[in-house]
Amino acid sequence: MIAEVLDYTGAEKVILVGHSMGGLAIREYLQRTDEQGTHTNWIDPYSPDGHKVARVFTFGTPHLGANTSPDPTKSNIPNLTGNSEANRDMLWKYNSYTFCDDDTTQGIYMFGGYEHCIQSEDGIFGNSTFDNVDINCDGDEDDYITGINEGLFSTSYNPDMPLPQNIRYTWLTSIWIGWDIGLIGDGAVNIERQLLYVADQPVPAGLTDTCMSDVFHSSEGNDYFTILRGLDEPQQFHLAYKSMLGDTISGHITFQQNYEVIDRDMYLIPANGENAINIYVENNNLLDSIHIYDKFQNPILQYAAENIPDRYEDCHLGGTSNFIHHYNHMTSNIHTQSPGGNPLCSGKFRVNHVSNYNSWHTYGIEWSPSKLIWYVDGFPVRNTPNPGITAETKLIFNVALNPGVTPYNSSDFPDKMYIDFVKVYDLDNDCKTNMNICNYNFL
Repeated sequence: MIAEVLDYTGAEKVILVGHSMGGLAIREYLQRTDEQGTHTNWIDPYSPDGHKVARVFTFGTPHLGANTSPDPTKSNIPNLTGNSEANRDMLWKYNSYTFCDDDTTQGIYMFGGYEHCIQSEDGIFGNSTFDNVDINCDGDEDDYITGINEGLFSTSYNPDMPLPQNIRYTWLTSIWIGWDIGLIGDGAVNIERQLLYVADQPVPAGLTDTCMSDVFHSSEGNDYFTILRGLDEPQQFHLAYKSMLGDTISGHITFQQNYEVIDRDMYLIPANGENAINIYVENNNLLDSIHIYDKFQNPILQYAAENIPDRYEDCHLGGTSNFIHHYNHMTSNIHTQSPGGNPLCSGKFRVNHVSNYNSWHTYGIEWSPSKLIWYVDGFPVRNTPNPGITAETKLIFNVALNPGVTPYNSSDFPDKMYIDFVKVYDLDNDCKTNMNICNYNFL
């Protein structure tokens, strides 16, 4: 199914969402290995991300088992789903083993054990347990099953068959109706069994989020607010969703753990050899800031929402990335060239706070061994690492419009730009990654 979805959509990975036992199906896909440790279900069992999964989200899943349904190992009871294969695998503890002498009687799929331990007894008076006990579906009922969890008294996954460490996980849990009437679950799964954890911290550590709802087990799929919260985009570099050129991304701002109000989302946008990348942002009323990093996770640009420029081009690593926000402000272009005349970097930006285009404004450029900073009226509007400017350079001031490009505003061309003065300063201090410490003032 995953291979079919990837083939149909052209995507590289999928997001897996599982309610109740659907979450166990996800874990079976991700965790199950053979005797050599090779993943038996993955699309590419020999690649670290051969599972092709970007995110996992479960709601009301009995990660550590659920004994809500009748246990047929107690007695030969009517089949009220108790004899089903699903119940066989969800039970975290049986009342008894039919053919094994073991006091723990732990759930075999959950924590490991032999299939024949829970076989039905022969004879008219024998206890009938489950419809079948071929847990691994290989045609016989005598295999040892490696459990997906560590052990009966553990609250984590099996470390010998672990969950992948390159996926973002969310375990959504629920306590039905209210917090004060003694209920300890969603009506089907106890709260402490709806997630994986160690010492009260969700696992896999550093990759897992949890949140709580208050709906009944069978209604959890309708709790859309909590589902959106659980599907929040990752904020780690190595888990960032890959977005191709031309993609449209619609984001939802949601609370983080402990009601943290800042929702940080990370996206990976490959340049694919392009010289320019345009990023359009719409409806940024709730946007706090935008941060752009290079492929080595070094910060290139950072803007608070109120100071986001209308346009910039970044020359870092020989490429150009554009950030276009609106089309109704002044545009400035600054080109730096090597002594031989070859362009090393082209900086283009629009400045939101400049509204009077007929007045005088000051422009400043500070270049240092570490980076280039552009200022308009004393305000930093662009900051990018130095792409290699070490020798003397030329500074060109002009008004230009590329052939075939329509002006953003209704200006008539040819037009004029007036320059009152040009000042050149020596650099006393390389601000490196913190341009505020230099406190330049070009006014």
